Amino acid sequence: MTGVLPRFWSRREWLAGLVWSGHQLTRAPWPASGDRLPAVPRVNGGINVHPVRRLEGLDKLPVILPELIALQLRGVYELGFAQLRTTLAIDADGLGRDFLAAIPYVRAARALGVDVLGIVSNLDTGPHVARALGRPVARARVVQAVAALFAQPVLPLPGVSRAGGFAVQILNEPTRQNDLPPRDYVMRFLRPTHDDFRRWAPEVPLVSAASVGDRNGVLRMREMFRAGLERYCDVVALHVYDQVAIRQFSGLATKPIWVTETGIPGTDRHLDWTTSVADELRRWLPTLERIYYYVLFDLHPNRYRLFELSGDQERGFSSRVESTALAAHLTSQVQAAQGGAPSASFDSLIPDLSPYLATDDDREVMASADLLRFIT
Repeated sequence: MTGVLPRFWSRREWLAGLVWSGHQLTRAPWPASGDRLPAVPRVNGGINVHPVRRLEGLDKLPVILPELIALQLRGVYELGFAQLRTTLAIDADGLGRDFLAAIPYVRAARALGVDVLGIVSNLDTGPHVARALGRPVARARVVQAVAALFAQPVLPLPGVSRAGGFAVQILNEPTRQNDLPPRDYVMRFLRPTHDDFRRWAPEVPLVSAASVGDRNGVLRMREMFRAGLERYCDVVALHVYDQVAIRQFSGLATKPIWVTETGIPGTDRHLDWTTSVADELRRWLPTLERIYYYVLFDLHPNRYRLFELSGDQERGFSSRVESTALAAHLTSQVQAAQGGAPSASFDSLIPDLSPYLATDDDREVMASADLLRFIT
């Protein structure tokens, strides 16, 4: 609109958004059966989860298909993952369909006791997220929307000892995905976004982006550290897809480290990689706290994914374990922690995903952000 000056939300407006987006969630229904079995224990570290809202070829169907979301969340819950990493995607239209799709993943996972790491990024290579975070007004809108829609308190479900926490990662592999030099990422994007989060949501832990997970990534991470990366984050992220790089990362960080991606192509290699790399990471990175395996599901068979999703809206959707040896290992870890005691089923805890989907109030918060005016 011409003649209208952009402005930041006031603190009161931002808090109103926080209340709007949270009020539906505080009334999320608990199972009427009175089932109070304990939840499946969270014993298996972290997993990357793409915020799938539809499968290929489903463009004409509804924007978000809850059945697909529930299938992924079921896998996270039943395999005992303690952490989930997913993208809070900003697309070329600003806060749009992909951003909405992340809402049920974050809220339902946290209600199940899973800690969520949300990546402020895009789902493909492109400049739009960097443009938003590189401009003061648009960056403040992003920070306010993320804080209002994802960082508010969530009620744990029955049998869940505590609700999962929420942390934010600023971009994903920015030297590759956004074509940013390492120093530019730190000084022009991480530092100001850190400062805005400290202003609007100081309780949210901030995680740096990682470089690519090979030996080239080590050089880029060293440049980020020289630019002062640790001054502008609470946690340092690394990606590890090359075992040789692990020793080269040693000694870089003094702050906590989260390996936010690691994996190997070929389902027959998943189990050995997961167990051997975890041991080596802990040996060489003394401040390591979390490891997130890549990935629960993607569209590429016999590479990184644990599950295959298939089907359509008319026939329904189903999941199939593709990485059978790794899934069996994760299940054995869960069973050992259960000690023979029964646990609540996913369906008894979340018989219906609708309480966790975006509401009209959420869309009001997103509309208030009005990002497009500031990044085009």
